Amino acid sequence: MSRERSRTVSVGLDERGQTTQDFVVGLGLFVLAVAFVFMTVPNFIATPTGSIDGGDLAQGDRVAATIVDDTETETPNELDGRDILEYDSGDLHKDLGLRETSDNDRFDRVNVTVRALNATADDGPLEADLPGAMDGEQLAFGDEYNNQSAVQVNRIVTVRDIEEDYDGKPVRLEVRMW
Repeated sequence: MSRERSRTVSVGLDERGQTTQDFVVGLGLFVLAVAFVFMTVPNFIATPTGSIDGGDLAQGDRVAATIVDDTETETPNELDGRDILEYDSGDLHKDLGLRETSDNDRFDRVNVTVRALNATADDGPLEADLPGAMDGEQLAFGDEYNNQSAVQVNRIVTVRDIEEDYDGKPVRLEVRMW
């Protein structure tokens, strides 16, 4: 016993399926939608940062080289702790050749810190071990750094007249500019 199947009724006048024009329009809309997503989503996810270019890095390197040259002893890459502390007492930006406006608003900010090689950013700077008023002062000077977008240049040096554990041993001279 076989059953007869009923015939399906087509609503359209044409018995063809999707035309080439329908395919092209659909694919074009899909590509536009994907392009829109790739262009807008990264802007929502990205964190805002300042722009740092090669000129900023070169300027940071020049400042680090100036500090090393000015505070270096007779031994290459050995810095004098007293000379580092005296940088803080003078006009730092003028000594380093950084720009200033007539209103004394600096365009460039600089922070110099001497840390142990294995220190993290949360660890404080090393301290001087000099007789008199400079004993126990931190080997850090310049503008306060609060995790801004900055150029950081590191130099591995030795410093004399600092904490006993690090006196004459390699430490890190960090120069940050923003």
